[in-house]
Amino acid sequence: MGIGIPGLPDVVIGRTKHVAWGATYTFMDTVDSWVEDCKAGKYRQGDTWNDFYEHKEVIKRKKHTDDIITFYENHHGVLEGDPKKQANTYQRNRLLKIRALNL
Repeated sequence: MGIGIPGLPDVVIGRTKHVAWGATYTFMDTVDSWVEDCKAGKYRQGDTWNDFYEHKEVIKRKKHTDDIITFYENHHGVLEGDPKKQANTYQRNRLLKIRALNL
């Protein structure tokens, strides 16, 4: 007794009188994350503070004004957040950086 998937030549999940087998979580981890130490719109790399590369995107909308979004990047990828805004005490000027591997 078992379950198959169209296009695969074998039974994916099944059991017999003596053995049973099943599927496990088979997705790869394709996202890397960093916490960047930010201050005055810059990020720290070792003992130096470097500028982010700024990339602006214009989103044109019908019957509305255009939205302009600024992305901040460095060698780790795109920053999630604005490094120029003052962080609260909990954040301590640290922003999350995420880089995804697109397969």
